[in-house]
Amino acid sequence: MKPANQIIIVTLCLFGVATARCGAQPRPEPSPATAAAPASASAQATLSLDEIQPAVSFPNQPSRIDDEPPLESLHLYAQARIAWMDRDRSGAIGLLEQAAALDPHSFYLHSTLGRMYRNPGVEFSDPSIRALEKAAALEPDHLDLQMDLGRQLEAKGDIPGAIKHLRMALLTRAYRADPASAAVAEFFLGNLLRTQGYDRAALELYQRLSVHLKSPQIAAEPSREVALLLNQADVIDMEIAEMLARCGKFPEALAAFQTQIERNPGTFDLRSTQVHLLVALKRNDDAVIAAQKAVVRFRASAESIALLNEACVAAGHAGGAVGVLTSLHKDHPADRSILFALADTLRADKKGADAERVLATSAVDDPGDLGIVRRRFELAMDRQDNATAARLLIEANSKRQDLATLIAPLWARLSAPIRTGRFRYSDLVKLDVPESQDAAKWFWVARLASAARRDDVSQSALERSAGSTPAFAPAFRDLVDDVAGRGDLDGDEKEADVAKIIGSLKGPAGASLADELRGLWLFRKGDAAQAATIFARVISSGVRSIDLSLERAQALRAAGEDDAADSLLWKLVSDHPETREAYQNLCLSSWRRGLDQQAERALTIWLAADPQDVMAWRFQSIAYQRAKRDQAAEAILTRLLNEHGDEPEVIDALDTFYKIRYPADRVIELFTGLHARFPTNYAIGSILAESLVGADRPADAMKIADGLHAGAGDDAELLYAVSALYAKIGNRQSSEITLEEALKLDPKFPGAANDLGYLWTEDGRKLAEAQTLIEQAVAAEPHNVSFLDSMGWVLYKQGNFVEARKYLDRAIGTTNSARTKSDPALLDHRGDTLYRIGAKDAAAADWEGAADRLAALKEDDAGAETKNLREKLMEKIRRLKAGEDVVTAPIAAP
Repeated sequence: MKPANQIIIVTLCLFGVATARCGAQPRPEPSPATAAAPASASAQATLSLDEIQPAVSFPNQPSRIDDEPPLESLHLYAQARIAWMDRDRSGAIGLLEQAAALDPHSFYLHSTLGRMYRNPGVEFSDPSIRALEKAAALEPDHLDLQMDLGRQLEAKGDIPGAIKHLRMALLTRAYRADPASAAVAEFFLGNLLRTQGYDRAALELYQRLSVHLKSPQIAAEPSREVALLLNQADVIDMEIAEMLARCGKFPEALAAFQTQIERNPGTFDLRSTQVHLLVALKRNDDAVIAAQKAVVRFRASAESIALLNEACVAAGHAGGAVGVLTSLHKDHPADRSILFALADTLRADKKGADAERVLATSAVDDPGDLGIVRRRFELAMDRQDNATAARLLIEANSKRQDLATLIAPLWARLSAPIRTGRFRYSDLVKLDVPESQDAAKWFWVARLASAARRDDVSQSALERSAGSTPAFAPAFRDLVDDVAGRGDLDGDEKEADVAKIIGSLKGPAGASLADELRGLWLFRKGDAAQAATIFARVISSGVRSIDLSLERAQALRAAGEDDAADSLLWKLVSDHPETREAYQNLCLSSWRRGLDQQAERALTIWLAADPQDVMAWRFQSIAYQRAKRDQAAEAILTRLLNEHGDEPEVIDALDTFYKIRYPADRVIELFTGLHARFPTNYAIGSILAESLVGADRPADAMKIADGLHAGAGDDAELLYAVSALYAKIGNRQSSEITLEEALKLDPKFPGAANDLGYLWTEDGRKLAEAQTLIEQAVAAEPHNVSFLDSMGWVLYKQGNFVEARKYLDRAIGTTNSARTKSDPALLDHRGDTLYRIGAKDAAAADWEGAADRLAALKEDDAGAETKNLREKLMEKIRRLKAGEDVVTAPIAAP
């Protein structure tokens, strides 16, 4: 366990409260074998505070020789104050030194000199120490002075002197009268004594400190340093528990650790120390029970299993962790926590078949239990059995429609281009499932196809899912979202399409879903308040849906009702602790509003509910970055890299973190190492290749792209992605070849057909073949704006400007508002087309709209291609206004 005082001291240092000892190295953490034993057997470890020698007391104070200070010293002091206010530090010190020489018995002059001698940020100052020692000899009853002197002496390395003055601080009247000042004094003296091996005395001070921090008086108006201590009160209590164990006070230590475990159930080190204490006290059965609880709480992590095995050895249980958990599961078959702990332990022991048998037996009664589904999914992934993994997810989603959101990350792992043999939408299409599961199957075909940029397949699969009986709600939600995202429809056309979707719903269940979809459509249109009202009505009617609660929370937040949204999300994670999106929303919203403590609370609950969730740890790293703790953030990302280095969420987190904080060569170094570990992972390879291009190393980038090309095999979707990477590198020939390979594998691939046709169009060659390919893409996805643009452009290149305009109008729309939302390159295409047919004013409007869109980009977001387009647009606009001929894109020779 990290010593509590090390955490707090570093924090206090940041506020200028502590001294050089803040940088002292933390003491080594106790090993499991010695955690329950006293850390030191020396005599001083057993000394109480009053038994430490030499004893301290206030010396007799000398009486002043004169009743009044010399007038000259008062005059010099006044001049020194003026100099100090004028920021003349050396002049002020010189004047004060003269005053002190005239009045050597003035406590005030010497203490003021002590403060002036010490520069801000300097750990200690010998002149300051000498002046403060003179002041302390004159009037020792000043807590702040004794504290300052003690901490400077500690920084200098004079430990006996530091202990002496920090102990004298505890004799002052201020220590007895002011709990806040007393708490700070106790903390620093306790820390110093602990580092010097005075365990019993340090424990005494920390116990006093804990009492003071619970005082109502101290909490009323705490100073900055006391506020820091108050924020770490639980950590201080953890340190007390550990110190009790080191001092051999085992029963008291056990009670303290139990209290801390109840307050901080997600801290594994507390449970580990508790188990070792129980073993040291020969309470072996209790140790096994405590370790078993740790396994349940931490989902059979490697550390918790090792702890349980250790306790079993001490108790003489030959079966170890598996034996204990098997027996418990037999006695309590309905206890999910024991079931999951047993399954996780069996999986960790490479006994996957046994784990699957235990889980499958329990799944008979509840096939929609997410905990069972996730574990069986992981076991199938361990066996590289994609089909079984997919069937598990489909079966669960067919039993519980609201699992769609929760299992989406599992589908992403199954289908993402992170490994050889991934599961593709085409594999899912061929998968046989019972008829009752068809709706769920085709819904996920739609999702996977959409991720693969096969919107034609996605749309038909989604419609097939929505046509099932009973209604599959996730499919209808996606249908409404698809309409809302259509760029080729105006508002009335979207309204009509949504009304058609809602009108297809029948029966009482359909009525509730229809109401929900109306709310969803209002939300997508921007009427968040009305949407939230409708969502609330649906929920009050008895509908319980995770998606519905999430949408209502988002609508409330969009309507400015953050507190109501937070309340709803807290209830959601209480009912469904595994809802990742709710935690994400709480964290992001809290950070946006500066409520870091609320975000920390959400993160703590999230990690306790699912300590294996990679996204939760990614958010924890973000929290550390916000707190300027980049090393802690990087430590988390490094662990994720080692354990889950090929997963998309980890790759994205690493990419973001390193690109912000490190130079390009460091990013390249990191991803070169990752690429060596996972050479066929497209996400890693593409980041590395693009980084190499940015570092002006296109040849090295080509080697990476060629490797990804070779590793793509017969995966048309990966080949399509590699072709885009070749284009970014600037190798149009390789991009063209890869697109042709993708189309040979999947001749109906609209994205590949469009991109290859557009590439030929830009080059002014094979225009007839290009038009055929693009027509194929448009036929598959008639609403795809990019495909419509390509169709208009290939017609333009052939001189067919009138027909070209029709497609470009469909892609952009004809209203001014549509122009402001369109892609600048698309507007440039239509501007050239309009100019060619003589519609110069309309052409000017498109060019100006494109230029405005580009001008809104930040300079850092504008690449060379963007800047080049902006220059061309400005030249066209200039020439048109000047009445000159505008040079538009050339057409191909007949």
